[in-house]
Amino acid sequence: MSALVRTVLGDIDPALLGRVDYHEHLFQVSPLLPGDELDDEKASGEEAALLQASGFEAMVDATPFGLARDPAALARISATTGLHIVATTGRHREAHYGADHPMQVWTAERLAALFIADITRGMPADDGEIFETPDVPLAAAPDGGPVRAGLLKGGADYWRISAFERTTLIAVAEAHRATGAPIMVHLEFGTAAHEVLDLLDAEGVSADRVVLAHADRDPDPGLHVSLA
Repeated sequence: MSALVRTVLGDIDPALLGRVDYHEHLFQVSPLLPGDELDDEKASGEEAALLQASGFEAMVDATPFGLARDPAALARISATTGLHIVATTGRHREAHYGADHPMQVWTAERLAALFIADITRGMPADDGEIFETPDVPLAAAPDGGPVRAGLLKGGADYWRISAFERTTLIAVAEAHRATGAPIMVHLEFGTAAHEVLDLLDAEGVSADRVVLAHADRDPDPGLHVSLA
């Protein structure tokens, strides 16, 4: 299959992607970030328009499953602004969900099936409905088509990968093998980066298909060279 970029409005040739702001959040609500709720479509649309006007042609919305991502709103914003938007599936680091979250007991196989469906079939209109019924309505773009994710995401805690996060990374790797979608991994201040790459490598993921988010928060060029 030839290379493509899966945006919220459909697949495009990578040559058309242009300049990319590779890590933003237009929508995100987390118990870990009280007071920082991003849940206003009008405000996020205005921010996206400012980004597009500044010279960017594309952005990645890096909010994964279960943190109030809004695929239909992303599609509306993309259609209105002309900004290509790549949406994200996957699961963030454990602290964003909490000890009593329903996904605490999900296996890697179940997570991978969800992630693959988000990429190939389309993302749910409301992530929370997945815990209530297996027949979940899909988000719709302005033209009525599905809104599909184009990126997989995992996360690791500060200097550790919890069992929850390891399960996520294994599921992300399985979904990558099935779809070819690239992977982003959230790092806390750049820690556990080698451990993340080693885990994904053991799961058959090439390092050139992985982006390590927030590695810049440890401005150690020696670390960056060793990771490269």
